Amino acid sequence: MKSLVKVAEIGFVIVSLLLFTGGILKVVQLADVDQNALSPDVSSPIEQLIFLAIQGISLLLVLGRWKLVVNQLLKTDKLILFLLVSLLSLILLSALWSRFPVVTLRRCVALWGTTIFGIYFATRYSFKEQLKILLYTFGLAIFLSFLFAIALPRFGMMSGLHEGAWRGIYLHKNGLGSMMTLSSMLFLVSLKSGKSGRIAKWLGLIFSFLLILLSSSKSALVAFVCLFVILHMCSALRWYYDLMIPGLIGVVGVVTSIGIGLIDNFDNLLRAMGKDPTLTGRTDMWPFIWESILARPWLGYGYSGFWQGFDSDAAYVWYALGWEPTHPHNGLLELLLIFGVIGTSIYILLFLASFVRSLFWIRITRDARYFWLLIFLSYTILTNLAETRVLEYNSINWILYIATILVQPDSSDIAFKKHSG
Repeated sequence: MKSLVKVAEIGFVIVSLLLFTGGILKVVQLADVDQNALSPDVSSPIEQLIFLAIQGISLLLVLGRWKLVVNQLLKTDKLILFLLVSLLSLILLSALWSRFPVVTLRRCVALWGTTIFGIYFATRYSFKEQLKILLYTFGLAIFLSFLFAIALPRFGMMSGLHEGAWRGIYLHKNGLGSMMTLSSMLFLVSLKSGKSGRIAKWLGLIFSFLLILLSSSKSALVAFVCLFVILHMCSALRWYYDLMIPGLIGVVGVVTSIGIGLIDNFDNLLRAMGKDPTLTGRTDMWPFIWESILARPWLGYGYSGFWQGFDSDAAYVWYALGWEPTHPHNGLLELLLIFGVIGTSIYILLFLASFVRSLFWIRITRDARYFWLLIFLSYTILTNLAETRVLEYNSINWILYIATILVQPDSSDIAFKKHSG
């Protein structure tokens, strides 16, 4: 009986994570709608009920073992825990100064529910178990994406402007590309960490990368290359200091030189990739968004309090541009819109503390699985340069972020080196 309950619980987690990737629900309901005209917040009552049920079950599972959950949370770095609670509290309080307090409160509940699922996932399973569950989740996403594109092309293929590009179980080709970038890195990390199941892991990596290519998402391809380089830099963090520091300085020098070269030739590079140098109008909107940020610099417009139609402050940006973006296509700008300099500072401090902590865990552990911590945080940076993927409710990005900052290495994985400094 216990084994059946355990299998059912894992099944619940895998299906939930698959839905949190943004897969299936939206594409089935909105397959024939112009994807470029949709708001990222669009969701049907059925979708809302499904996620509400998932979050409710997660809350019950957390309450059922609340002492273990509390003990696990108390093991987390106190600064990180304080910053996370402060961030979530500020998001809730932002309803006080939001022009749309009901919308803000409703979406705060969704974000808090997503956070509860993340806490449940992080405290219920060990880090190794989490990665194993994620492998099954993305393996299922790969299989279903091929199935949708080949057997159900109405759902699995883009139409209109991007006709012919694959989107799999996602609403847009960029959604497929983004998730497959994450999937490919997960399989790569898993290949580095053990010899078991290598054939399945290689297949997962190959098919993840193939789906990136079939999605024709150039941003996903660039992210894959960047993360591939970062992954192979992780090993250097375990060298002795007399080798690590010169090596990392050399790598930083090379990366800086490449970065300067890319900046100097940014327009030409984008044209070579078939991209508009304005990033399809994104850079055109940023000056107007900055004006809006400077109008309310300290506390912002509240969570989901800016992009709320022509009755909202977004109307200024829309009238100035002549079109209607639904987010700023940049994570930092979105944070400043949500809760200004104060909240953005808390988020940045939390991210930096988590980043440093991931470097520390890589440094003192012997298992290559811990490379995933740095890879995911780097992925978060890359995906927020030209898109908005911060503080997303009902999103696997926020769930994995919660799991990443709460991770506790197994004692058997810790390997303090005699000469590590």
